[in-house]
Amino acid sequence: MTQFEPHGNRSHDPAHFRRVLGHYPTGVSIVTALDETGAPLGMVVGSFTSVSIDPPFIAYFAMVTSRTYAMIRPSGRFCVNVLAADQEPLCRAFASRGADKFAGVGWHPAATGSPILDDAVAWIDCETEVVHSAGDHDIVVGRVVDLDVAAPRPSLLFFQGGYGSFSAHSLALRNARFAIQLQLLDKARPLMEAVAAQTGTQVVAIHCDGAELTLLASAGTASDPRVTQVAIGQRFRVEPPVGMWWMAFAGAADVTAYLADLPPDVRDRCQETLGQIRRRGFARGLFSVESQVVALLERRRSAASGSHGRPDALSDFEFDPDDYNPADVAPDTRVGDDPDVINLWAPSFDADGKPNLGFMLAGFPPGTLLQSHADALLGLARDVTGLATGNA
Repeated sequence: MTQFEPHGNRSHDPAHFRRVLGHYPTGVSIVTALDETGAPLGMVVGSFTSVSIDPPFIAYFAMVTSRTYAMIRPSGRFCVNVLAADQEPLCRAFASRGADKFAGVGWHPAATGSPILDDAVAWIDCETEVVHSAGDHDIVVGRVVDLDVAAPRPSLLFFQGGYGSFSAHSLALRNARFAIQLQLLDKARPLMEAVAAQTGTQVVAIHCDGAELTLLASAGTASDPRVTQVAIGQRFRVEPPVGMWWMAFAGAADVTAYLADLPPDVRDRCQETLGQIRRRGFARGLFSVESQVVALLERRRSAASGSHGRPDALSDFEFDPDDYNPADVAPDTRVGDDPDVINLWAPSFDADGKPNLGFMLAGFPPGTLLQSHADALLGLARDVTGLATGNA
């Protein structure tokens, strides 16, 4: 193998090495463990990565001269705590030497006993699988025992010698199954970003095939703190009340099947609401109702065993079709009025006049006119319809 000479010894210049590699941002986490007496240990790590899904392996890189690492390594287990953008002071405290790093820091034990830090974005509890020597660092590979997202929000990053955070203009799913829809969304994402900035809402793009809907992309951040960032790729079964905004524009046979299991009186009222959605072009969602639906879906997802990747069911959830009826949205209706509208939904259409994508605006600034947000949503849906039909 040919041996290359370092160009001007730049590869051996630590300052130059850091300067070049500093152009690649890295996440910031705290690796925790317990020492032999049961006391908590923690050190800041800027090089952490996933390694394998099956089996579930992750890895972090530790400076071999670190005194904290020298105490963590013998334990044979550790927990990676992903820090949030607002946890820079915590990061600096754990990076300091000599101080009691856990003074005033809340934590609870993971399955291995390693500390899970309060308010961390996410945590990954591991047993050490293997340690590889790599120059002045060790590569510590851990087998994942348990993991979870605890407090979803922007993560802390280290970039060009300083700390910061990343805020995406928009995010989109990567999945060949939705190749056609994602090609359209590549063109539509600037429109979504513009509407998100204009309205101060989170804009979400959804695909629906009549059986389930999938969250494909999102842009912006909701002004209402009750609305959290959606999980791209999440799927839900289409059954009342999920998908009312889509079924309002579906064929008669699909609507009949959608409403088939409802009591006759609820079915009739759903038909009235579907008619109003067709006339106004959008559906509304109330906070009191949407929060119940989300909570139920989360409970069922957690309780399900062996159903990874399958859509969620609502089955016997009781709802009032009027909650989704846009008829009460008047020109002077403001966000925060009763009832409390938390989101609006509307579809775009293909060249045959069938819905092809759906869009949701969620988390409006308080006191703003709800109709202005509905107009922005409908404008987005029309623009995406134009992109899909070549009439943009």
